[in-house]
Amino acid sequence: MFIIDNETPVSHVYKLEPDHPMYNNLNLLTYNRPVSKDNHNVINIAKSMKENNLLYAAPIIVNYTVDRLEIIDGQHRYLAAKSLNLPIYIHVLTGQRTFQNEKRKLITTLNSNQKNWGLGDFAYHYSKVYENGISEKYSEYLTIYDMFNSSDGPGITHGILICITQGRTTRSGNNIEFKSGELEWNNSIKQKLYHICKVFKEIKSRTSQPVLTDQTMKKQQFQTAILTALENPEFNCKRFIKNLHTVKNSFNILSKKIDMLAEVYRIEIN
Repeated sequence: MFIIDNETPVSHVYKLEPDHPMYNNLNLLTYNRPVSKDNHNVINIAKSMKENNLLYAAPIIVNYTVDRLEIIDGQHRYLAAKSLNLPIYIHVLTGQRTFQNEKRKLITTLNSNQKNWGLGDFAYHYSKVYENGISEKYSEYLTIYDMFNSSDGPGITHGILICITQGRTTRSGNNIEFKSGELEWNNSIKQKLYHICKVFKEIKSRTSQPVLTDQTMKKQQFQTAILTALENPEFNCKRFIKNLHTVKNSFNILSKKIDMLAEVYRIEIN
C-alpha cells in the first residue's frame, strides 16, 4: 500500500490569496515568452476562470530562491488570475532548480512537451459525458465528422464543421461553447450537415477540368466559398455541379476565399 506520509516531498503547493504579500511579487523570467495582461491567451484564460477557476488543479510552477519566487510555468495563468483578483496556487520547487541553465532547460522542456487539447479531443471527451444528452450529441457530431473524412469523403476540419452547426460560413472565435459542452445540435442541423457532405462529395466526383486535389478540397478557403454560395438563395447548386464536368476551373491554383467564390459563380453561370 502506498502511504504518502512516508515519502520525501520534492515540491509543495500553496494557495496565495490576493492580500498575501507575495501575491503581486511572482517574477516573470526574461528568457520565458514575453507576456502581458493584454495578451490574447491571458484574456481567454481569464474568461474561462470567470466561469470556473480550476487553477488549484493546474498550479503555477515556481522556483524558490533566497529572496524571490520565479515563474517557471504558468505566467499566462498568473496574469489572468491577477486580472480577476482570484487566489492563485503555486507549485514550489524546493531548491533543485537553482542554476540558470537548469531553469532554462525546465522552461523549454515543459513548453516542448505540452500540447493543449484540440477540438477533436474536446469532442471525444464530451462523447463520454453521460449527462444531459451531452454524450449523444457529441457522439453524433463525431459520426458525421468521420463521414466527411472517410476515404470517399471530401475532408473537413472540426473548425469548419462547428461553424456550420452555428449557422456560419466562416470560422470565428475560439469555439468556447463547443469546448464547454454546449454544441448546438438538433435534427435540422444534422440534416444540413448530411446535405452539405453530399454536395461536397458530388463536387469532388464531378470536377474534371482539372480534377480537384485533396489539398484543394480540404482547403478552408475553398470550403467556406462553397458554404457561402450555398447560403445564397440565388445560387443554383445543381447547375454549378453539372458545369463542373465540362467547364475549366482554377480552384487548385487559387488561395483566397473571395477568388474561390468568384470562380464558383463563374462556373455556375457558364
